Amino acid sequence: MAATAALVHQAREDQKRREEISDKLDDDLAGLAVDAVMTSEDRIEQFTVTLDTYDHAIVIALMENQEALDSVNDQIDRLLDRAHVMADGRRVFKAEDGTQVFDEFGQEDPL
Repeated sequence: MAATAALVHQAREDQKRREEISDKLDDDLAGLAVDAVMTSEDRIEQFTVTLDTYDHAIVIALMENQEALDSVNDQIDRLLDRAHVMADGRRVFKAEDGTQVFDEFGQEDPL
């Protein structure tokens, strides 16, 4: 009978220890879940700030590119306005050395 009581007592102690371990594990997992959520929120906020920075830089770069493109188009328009217009309507340009003539599409025109 003493042996049975000892086994019952040991079984209760083992059950209590398992429950304590299970409770501790549940607490640890809950803590990890909270940490994961908080870390995710921090990472999302940090990522959002990074995206906003890139977005701002891209907008500035696109605006600068548009300004450069507008400037080049203005230069092309000025060159085309000064070009000689052939009878067939093509605009032609004489090379600086005067030995060649090119149309507005880059094709060499015989002199």
